[in-house]
Amino acid sequence: MITGYNMDIDHQGRVFHVQTEDRGLNNPLIETLIYTGGEIIAKRQTSYEEIVGTDDYNEKAVQRLLETQHKATIRDIYNGKFDSEGPKPFGHRVITDRSLDEVVLGYLGDQQAVDRLALEWTHPPQIVEDASSILRMRVIEANSERPMTGAEVVVRLVATDGRRLELGRGTAGEDGCLATRCEIPALPDANGAVFCVTTVDGMTAELREVIRKEPTAAQGLVHDA
Repeated sequence: MITGYNMDIDHQGRVFHVQTEDRGLNNPLIETLIYTGGEIIAKRQTSYEEIVGTDDYNEKAVQRLLETQHKATIRDIYNGKFDSEGPKPFGHRVITDRSLDEVVLGYLGDQQAVDRLALEWTHPPQIVEDASSILRMRVIEANSERPMTGAEVVVRLVATDGRRLELGRGTAGEDGCLATRCEIPALPDANGAVFCVTTVDGMTAELREVIRKEPTAAQGLVHDA
């Protein structure tokens, strides 16, 4: 299983959320999204299609690509690429590979210590704009897989046009599972993603899924995700 990265970077009084993930063999891309203030401000994609089906392809190779891209994005943030006044002159407080490794390893170590909550899909989501979707999830204790009965999950939309909406919420049953119906709005001039977030005893877990676009003939359908 390819492990992605989610990090919150506090830089110059702004919090940047950096998410890097493998889109899978059907779409062999390493994708990094950078959010701040509920808005996607940058996206970076790297294709690894050329190694699929060759001796060079394996999970470790993809994991290395994923980690390299994630680190490069964090370095860009610390070096001021996304500062409101623009990037700093070359050499100004440059983050080295070594110091960045320390930042990432420290973060991952902290995550292993405190990230005991897990939120996962029980059915693969198919989330389409201007349509209804039923999101099926479960909340569990990550190590023991014990159901987190009563955990509340909030579903929000974040779009590149600045919209930030709550789409719904639900409560986990005795088995930790829940199903929430959400009305996904049309996004004619924007892209968006759905975030599902739960917090239990100070621990937080999150799921994210990009909202797909389909022809108008698909409008009015209910997608059982």
